[in-house]
Amino acid sequence: MSDWLDLVAACNVIDKADGAFANATGDWTRLEWERVPGGHRGIDVERELARLGVKAIAGRDSAPASREHPHGTLSCLVHRAQAEWAEYLLTSYGLIIVSEPIDVKSALAALARRERRIPAWSERASVGTLKFTSPMTAQPSRAGWVERLRSWLLDGG
Repeated sequence: MSDWLDLVAACNVIDKADGAFANATGDWTRLEWERVPGGHRGIDVERELARLGVKAIAGRDSAPASREHPHGTLSCLVHRAQAEWAEYLLTSYGLIIVSEPIDVKSALAALARRERRIPAWSERASVGTLKFTSPMTAQPSRAGWVERLRSWLLDGG
């Protein structure tokens, strides 16, 4: 039984079927990166992409070692609308992208940012919750919009 499960895992049947289906729809882009010993695992990369907003990930695959890639490669399909963002994230995450570049300027910007953690959208202050800041104290104002309007009309700021 164990040998059969190892064979199924080696064939990667589910992910290959997922990838074939995604390729058939045509709305997906393959991102492939160099596998590095002791480097980032595929699941870690996918979790980082999901944390930063790339929700649609399909067709996970791996390629064996070759002359060009001595340790092999890992790849996944991302929705075409998120491909540039995903490429930027993978490059800034420190991965060596071996697939065709999607946006060269974005890839160069990501290289400059390499290894600095990008905060997830959920970790950032949303525009809807920004408050006016008093120039005197540089502290966020807790006043509601009516109080801020009254202060602006009466006090000039």
